[in-house]
Amino acid sequence: MKNIDVIDKEDLALVNHLSGKTGKFLRLSFKNVQDLSDVKWELLPIIEKNKLQRETADAYEGWYNPSEMAEHRKQSSAQYLSKIIDIREFDVAYHIRAMIDNEIRCSFWYEVALDGPVLRTITHLTDKLDKADLRVMAFDIETTK
Repeated sequence: MKNIDVIDKEDLALVNHLSGKTGKFLRLSFKNVQDLSDVKWELLPIIEKNKLQRETADAYEGWYNPSEMAEHRKQSSAQYLSKIIDIREFDVAYHIRAMIDNEIRCSFWYEVALDGPVLRTITHLTDKLDKADLRVMAFDIETTK
């Protein structure tokens, strides 16, 4: 793994995800796709277990003495893995994620530099204003849930 950052991001799981409310998320960056896959497959069973435990705890929350519940929460807060309850954007294809991260957009011109089969740089040619001809049209509509 290359890097872990705590970021504020809009929570798309909210009923009205267009409200602008943000939540804390961990952003994991990887050196390569294999590292991403390894971590994803390691985290998925942990997340499923955490979701099940959370549902069970919510169902029985009223049965516990509040002071016991607070002590239980205090002890488990040190276990970071037990706090991860969801995984997001893991299903975005690598090439699409790379284009998003590097702000590569359709209908713009780029200069691409290769060193044999290895991509070295992609430079947006801002002086070329004529749009490239598009062959595929796609659109995304944002709605509330």
